[in-house]
Amino acid sequence: MLKSLQTVPSILIVGKNYLLDTRKVTSYPVVYVRKAGETIDLSSSESSKIGKRERIECPTSKFQPIIVISHPDFSDDLAVAKQMLENIFILLDPLEPFNRMLKAIEVLGKQDKTFQ
Repeated sequence: MLKSLQTVPSILIVGKNYLLDTRKVTSYPVVYVRKAGETIDLSSSESSKIGKRERIECPTSKFQPIIVISHPDFSDDLAVAKQMLENIFILLDPLEPFNRMLKAIEVLGKQDKTFQ
């Protein structure tokens, strides 16, 4: 799916830490973003694949702080992602699209027999 993109993104934000491995097949930064304070399952074998992390505060205090995590083999991605996300975070919650998708899937599961 990533290879079929016609426009190369500046950054790929993922909602699950195991998706950081997609960085190995992309030419652009991939970071995992989560709410600050959320716990990560450290017993998982996936936890060893988590690289550097950085906390970003919303400058307007409009949104909850987030944690940005890079792939351990691509730690330079964190600086690029942090700068981009700080600019976005002034107006938008970077986690909102993930929340919206979860709600849509939940609604589909309840209303559409195909997804039950």
